[in-house]
Amino acid sequence: MDNKALGLLVRFALSAKCSSEINTQLLLDCIKTGNYTGVETELKKFKFLYSYLRLISEVFVTSPFTYEVARAYCFGDSRLTKFEHFHFLRLLQIYKEQGVKPQLIDRLRTNLLNKFVPHHDQKVLHADVILVGLTGTEATDAANKCLVREGTVTDILNGFVTLTLRSVNHVGGTFKPKTLTEELLVARCFVSGIKVGDTVAVHGGYIIAILTKEEKKKIEDALKLVLKSF
Repeated sequence: MDNKALGLLVRFALSAKCSSEINTQLLLDCIKTGNYTGVETELKKFKFLYSYLRLISEVFVTSPFTYEVARAYCFGDSRLTKFEHFHFLRLLQIYKEQGVKPQLIDRLRTNLLNKFVPHHDQKVLHADVILVGLTGTEATDAANKCLVREGTVTDILNGFVTLTLRSVNHVGGTFKPKTLTEELLVARCFVSGIKVGDTVAVHGGYIIAILTKEEKKKIEDALKLVLKSF
């Protein structure tokens, strides 16, 4: 059991807002206790997340629940540039196996990307923003809520964390990078020991990780790659 991978995936999944099928309390408890018994079973219920983990693990030739696979999907990995169109078709096949609605699979099949990147940010921009027809401010807000964004903690005061976050802006039919300043409740930190100057990853309005320089660069590179894929 790779607890480092499971810890990242649990924090990522919880910040994605759980459905009624998920044992949310078990996931919250494992963050507090470090006991990840039963967590893999719960993570498999996140159909899209687990589908991507399966696909990446097939190419990396390892288990879906290893840190290299979790990090690749959530943060990034140089090997993501090697994925091709047939990998996207394989993803759609895995979607079917995971019980994703056929209508969505058909829409994805007929709205192909210039370059398939098996990363959460591309999944968000493609399936959750563009395919549903969001544009302008709506597209910007939806994207920034759901992307994995990296940023720096600039202040912690009165129960709030202030951050500068690398984000996106939807202008002229395309997404462009933009830096935003945002405040989050300290209670929305899924990691302890946050301090001013830390580089962190934010997803769904929650801080899900304190990043190393390498992980920060992976997120930056992944976003650049994803933005070029449309």
